[in-house]
Amino acid sequence: MRDFRLQFDGAALALPAAPAREICALGDGDAALLYLYLLAHGGVVDDAQAQLDLKMTAARYESAARTLAAARAVAPLDTPPPSAPPPAAEPETYYTSGELDSAIRGDMGFAWLVAETEKCIGRGVWKHEAEKLMIIYDTLRLPPEVILLLVHQVCGEEPGRRPLNFSRLLSEARRWAADGINTVERAEEALRRDAERKSAVGQVLEALGIRGRSPSPTERRYINAFLDAGSSPELIARAYDITVTKKGSVNWAYTGGILERWRAKGLRTPEDVERYDRPASRRVAADADEDAYRRAREAYLAEKGEHDA
Repeated sequence: MRDFRLQFDGAALALPAAPAREICALGDGDAALLYLYLLAHGGVVDDAQAQLDLKMTAARYESAARTLAAARAVAPLDTPPPSAPPPAAEPETYYTSGELDSAIRGDMGFAWLVAETEKCIGRGVWKHEAEKLMIIYDTLRLPPEVILLLVHQVCGEEPGRRPLNFSRLLSEARRWAADGINTVERAEEALRRDAERKSAVGQVLEALGIRGRSPSPTERRYINAFLDAGSSPELIARAYDITVTKKGSVNWAYTGGILERWRAKGLRTPEDVERYDRPASRRVAADADEDAYRRAREAYLAEKGEHDA
C-alpha cells in the first residue's frame, strides 16, 4: 500500500480549493484523475491496482503522482520514512557508600580487586573510584582477574607515579565487555594486539618526525586507518613526505589517497614504490639486467645439471 498523505482533512469527498486551482493551472488530466481517485480512497492506495482502475501505464501514473507532489496536493514523493528515535541512554548506575562497604566485606572477588587496585595506584580508592570498579564488576560482569589486567594496562600508560584514570578504565571496560573480552586468555590477547598497534603507531610517529608528544585524535584516527589497511610505517612515512612536498603542509586525506593508489597497484613497500617510480628507461634497463642475470644463471645451472629450488 502507498500512503500519499493528502494534505487536508478529507472527511468528505471534496476538492480543496488551493490544490484544485494548482492542478487546473497545470492542465494535467492524469493528475486530476489520480487526485479524484486518491480522494475517494483516503489517500492510501495500491499502485498496481490504481493503475488498473485508472487505465494508466506505470509511466503515466508516476508522472501524474509527481505532478500532484509538485502542486503540493500530496506530500513530496521519495520522502524517507521518519528516522527511528535514538536509543535510550544507558541508565547511570549508582552505589551508596553502604553498598560498596558491604561488597568489600562480603564479596571476596570484589574485595580482592579493590585491594589489588590500591596496590597499583599506591593509595586507597575513593568512593567514586570504588563505584566505577563496582560497575565494571557488578554491571558489566567482568571477572576480577580480567579487570585487574585492564587496571595495570591503564596505569602503565600513564607517566610518573602511575595514577589511574578511572573514567578511562570504565570506558575501556565497556569496550571489552562489548567485544566479549571476558576471560584472562582473551584479555591477554587483546593486550597483545593493543601493544602491537601502539608500537606500530610509535614507529609511524618516529618516521614522521613527531616526537615528544602524543598524536592528536585526528592523527591517531588516520594512522590507525592506514595501518588497518595494511600499510607499513615506512610506506606511510613515504606517502606523508610526498604529501608535504607537493601540498606544502600536512593533508592526511591526500596521504590516504596516495596509499590507496599504491595498494591498487600492488605496491607494498618503499622499494616497490621506488622501482615503480623509476624513469621508464631505467626500469627497462634494470629489467634487462635482471633478465640477463636470470638467463646466465639458468645456463650455469644447466651445465652443472642443477636447478633453482
